[in-house]
Amino acid sequence: MQLTLDSLCISSKKLCTSCQSKLENHEISQIDIEIGNILLNFAKENKYLNTIKVKNIINSHDTVYIILGQGDKEKIVRAGVKLENLLKGYINKNFNFIETTKNPKKLIKDLISPIIPISTSTIMLPPDWSKELKVQINKTEKADLQISSNDLSIVTEAVLGFYAHYSYV
Repeated sequence: MQLTLDSLCISSKKLCTSCQSKLENHEISQIDIEIGNILLNFAKENKYLNTIKVKNIINSHDTVYIILGQGDKEKIVRAGVKLENLLKGYINKNFNFIETTKNPKKLIKDLISPIIPISTSTIMLPPDWSKELKVQINKTEKADLQISSNDLSIVTEAVLGFYAHYSYV
């Protein structure tokens, strides 16, 4: 299993210099250690989880987003409610598992499901021509969104490398 920290550091809860540096630079946080420990222990009983890759863990106000390698989400889904209950036992928030992708439309579909966006487009913003993803949603579905605009932006930046925002039509 590949995690955001070394497995030995997670198990022992004593960080090596590399992991300590990540913690001090805010690349990881305490939640990476705790969730990593839960996943490692759960994988001892469920060997099929030993091949998953956890790329990033994002802790927002009410949801924890766990960014996985491609093809790993189905393994987490297979783990089912038992894993979710262990995670919620640590921190009582919703958990959303998202696969790494280069396709913005697939990522948005995974994040805002069951809502179907009217369109998603990449826009270039002056003066430095940075990219941003514009997600158009029907005004009538605004109240049904499960993810805030801020969380959407944080997750798309972590996965795609650029921010996103909603526009309502």
